[in-house]
Amino acid sequence: MIEMILVLAVVGTLILMFLPQIIPAVANSSITTAAGSIKSVQNVSPQYYQQNGNTFTGGTTGSISIANLGTLKLINATAVTNPFGGAITVAPDADGTHVDVTLTNVPSAAVGTQITTALGNAVNSANVTYTAATKTYMAPV
Repeated sequence: MIEMILVLAVVGTLILMFLPQIIPAVANSSITTAAGSIKSVQNVSPQYYQQNGNTFTGGTTGSISIANLGTLKLINATAVTNPFGGAITVAPDADGTHVDVTLTNVPSAAVGTQITTALGNAVNSANVTYTAATKTYMAPV
């Protein structure tokens, strides 16, 4: 019985020692996945625009969406994921020259900022907003 308690104490101590190192690694993985999904959509948006009659709305395929990008085989729609368990959507921006990629369930504004940093020059940081656990990135064509 004492041996079992000692084993549990050692295992618990090891978990507590390594947990602070594991949590940031998981968070960094999620940030990288989110940035990759946004870049995937951004990279194929110009092609979609051209194949859809030079528009993000209407046109031959309809409004830009993850599903329509998959229909045109521009991306693997199942590979574009939101690592935070929420939705990822793409929609035409109001000006018609950009697309908005939105992630829901982003855990915090700090994580949103880390995603923006991971994207680097891929997005204009002035066009990034964070409200109510939703992060929207405006990707230029």
